Amino acid sequence: LNAPRCTPVLYSYQVVEHGQAGLADVCEVLSDGHVVGFGVFNPFSLYRCRVFHVVHRDGPVRSLDESLNHRMALAVKKRRSAGLPSQSTTMFRAVHFEGDALSGLAVDMYGDTAVIYGTAAWPLIHQEVVERAVRRATGCVWVVWQFAAHSVIQDGWRQAFPDDTSPIARRAAEFLGAEPPQSKLVPPPPPSPAREPQPPRPPEVADKQRLLVSAVENGVRYDVTLGKQKTGHFCDNRENRSRFRRLASAQVKPRVLDLFAFSGGFGLSAAIGAPESQVVAVESNRRALHFLRQNVALNCVSHRFQVRSDDVFCLMGNDFVNSFDLVSCDPPRFRSRIGKHIGMMQHTSAVAIALRAVKSGGTVFANSVLGMSSRRRFVDDVVIVAAESVGKKVQSITFAPDQVDHPCCPDYPASRVVLTAWIQVH
Repeated sequence: LNAPRCTPVLYSYQVVEHGQAGLADVCEVLSDGHVVGFGVFNPFSLYRCRVFHVVHRDGPVRSLDESLNHRMALAVKKRRSAGLPSQSTTMFRAVHFEGDALSGLAVDMYGDTAVIYGTAAWPLIHQEVVERAVRRATGCVWVVWQFAAHSVIQDGWRQAFPDDTSPIARRAAEFLGAEPPQSKLVPPPPPSPAREPQPPRPPEVADKQRLLVSAVENGVRYDVTLGKQKTGHFCDNRENRSRFRRLASAQVKPRVLDLFAFSGGFGLSAAIGAPESQVVAVESNRRALHFLRQNVALNCVSHRFQVRSDDVFCLMGNDFVNSFDLVSCDPPRFRSRIGKHIGMMQHTSAVAIALRAVKSGGTVFANSVLGMSSRRRFVDDVVIVAAESVGKKVQSITFAPDQVDHPCCPDYPASRVVLTAWIQVH
């Protein structure tokens, strides 16, 4: 190790020697001849070693099974100490990548169903060990496996397993055979012969690749499709949706605009928090629109909730200028689709549309999904440019802290991939 400390990810330039280790081989991390960490190796990736266990923090080096059990137990304990799950919130993130020292792995809970989401090759190779640890830590009944195929392939899968007929390649084919994400439902283990209770009803099969579950967040009910966008629901904005709801409830008959609405989280939160509110939600994806309308009906707010099937970038009418008290702007990750520079322009345009729609004195919620770790850069390159383009003046900008179930590792700032800003307009 050629680094001052052992972080959740060690890059290729930080590793001096690695012997003959292969993809996802369990390895010890040594510094000056002493074992300082434990994780999995990758000879093909810039992420040369993903470290799960640090000796000075976690004690003597353990096996992979024990390390994963330890890390996941700590992660779940942290969520439970914060009141997750609860009667009003049954979906949350139980394990969050580097923030919980498990780079390449996340686990989202939807009631008694755990969705294991892998963005690296090692969870797929060590699938049985990972699943045992998740079941033990969370007490889940059902497991849904899901992988971002592009990320796993980019992590060196093709180089490590060029022979598609190998057993591990055949096992991976169902996950990596198409565009991400891919999903598979794993039933609970068979009951003990001494007791044979009826197994719980599994998530309803919505179609061949997607599963449907019902869950609650901050008292808002959702039908969630597992296996479409990330794990099915963007749990990283739960506390922001709660704040959005409080802002709506503090106003008299607020008009609310939810851009890139997806399942309607922000609009529904405002509609339930402010019984006299009028909400407009804009979404262009047909599948998302189906579940958005379903969630609106599920929460009995159809009479004051308008769903528009439109491209956000085509909202040019006067009814979207200085018309709303609250606006949420949570766009997709443009960069991964069309390149970093154009993605920045698209994101700035989305924020500009939100600022143009909000009234004087109103508030805009804006999510940065550009992978920016610098708040200053987000303000200068996105918010200020967007405000100037529509002739608006920004009064104040505050940034939301990390959620308890989406922690950022202080030793690894890159683990914060989303910046959330609340923009007050003059």
